[in-house]
Amino acid sequence: MRMRIILGILMALCIVAVSYMSAIAHYLPTHNPDPTTYPTRQGIIYTSPLVPVITPTPAVGRATVRLAANIREEGAACVSAEIESVKDLGAFSFTVRYPTSYLSNPTGRLEEFLGSTGRIVSTISSATSAGRYFFGGYSRGRQSGVTGDGVLATICFEPHAIEPEQIDLDFNHVQLGNIAGNSIPVHFEGTSFIIINCIRADVDCDGDVDILDIQQVASKWNSQRGSDGYEARLDLDEDGDIDIIDIQAVAAQYAVAGQSAGVISQASPVTLRLSPALLSLGQRGTVILNADNAQDLAAFETNLSYDPTLLRVESIRLTDWLGNTGRTVKLLDPVIDNVQGTAGIGAFSTGTQDGVSGTGSLAILEVTTLSVGDGSLNLHDSQATTRNADFISVTEIDRMVQVNVAMPAEMLYLPLVRW
Repeated sequence: MRMRIILGILMALCIVAVSYMSAIAHYLPTHNPDPTTYPTRQGIIYTSPLVPVITPTPAVGRATVRLAANIREEGAACVSAEIESVKDLGAFSFTVRYPTSYLSNPTGRLEEFLGSTGRIVSTISSATSAGRYFFGGYSRGRQSGVTGDGVLATICFEPHAIEPEQIDLDFNHVQLGNIAGNSIPVHFEGTSFIIINCIRADVDCDGDVDILDIQQVASKWNSQRGSDGYEARLDLDEDGDIDIIDIQAVAAQYAVAGQSAGVISQASPVTLRLSPALLSLGQRGTVILNADNAQDLAAFETNLSYDPTLLRVESIRLTDWLGNTGRTVKLLDPVIDNVQGTAGIGAFSTGTQDGVSGTGSLAILEVTTLSVGDGSLNLHDSQATTRNADFISVTEIDRMVQVNVAMPAEMLYLPLVRW
């Protein structure tokens, strides 16, 4: 009897012990030899039983900084430091490693991107050692840091006279910071390029100045620094926009290899004026763009402003006058905006002949009248060049336009005769 009582007590104790261990096991994590796959509860990762480690805050999306060899400046080998997907950028710095056997005398300049929100910017730079160049920029102010994509800086080197060979540039120690001074995660990439000696008008640097070079510049006509279509390498006179002077600077060297582009200088002035216009309501009419006192005129551009409630510009075409010395003339695609009342006109020419001189008509604008009244035709932002891309100053003469009610044609009344 006593033995049965003892066995019963032992069995009861076993049952209690098993239940107790099951209860404890419910609150302990399942063992797993791989700490990266432990179960999580409310943001806590258990690397070992009852030793919690707080989950780190997810990293901010990385910005990308890369060197791009897409800038060519005369007498220099240049690269741009481009950034993508950055947020609240307030400062940056990097070191460029370059081969001293091919490149020397690095210089850097800060581009507009860092200060584009209105913050005041400053630069720091130094040649830290042979083959290393340090450059950076920082900003201050109450405005937010810059966000998005852009160009941080341009770094130029003096190239040595070498045969074309691939040159590698490496990034080191790239750092980004927001306006509070906190580090921004960054991925960075270097670049490679080949130095080829070519003249400035040879924009594709293939050894000659051909129609492709002209078209590259002409395709960006009217673009300005900061706009999507603007490319600094095509802005040959470096005035912040791509205009007829840049196009003619290339056209002047068309089919010429191994020569320097024409140096822009001052030539005799020319006058651009519009012919007086007396138009009838509801009819097509023409406005003539004329040039007076031209000397060696080979290219021009101008902009016309008009009242869009008074008339509408339908088309613009060149006359034969600009090419009457035998040069080949090309009209740039007119930019007509009949909502704002503006029209952009431009043309350039190629050939060995002189540009046109004297007085003549450059272009004909066909217009449709919309209402009766008087309005002004204003020329502005006009430019002109000689065949060698020498700058010609332009005087502009505006005109008035009158739109009247169309008068009926004179009629001859005959007697009515009945049979």
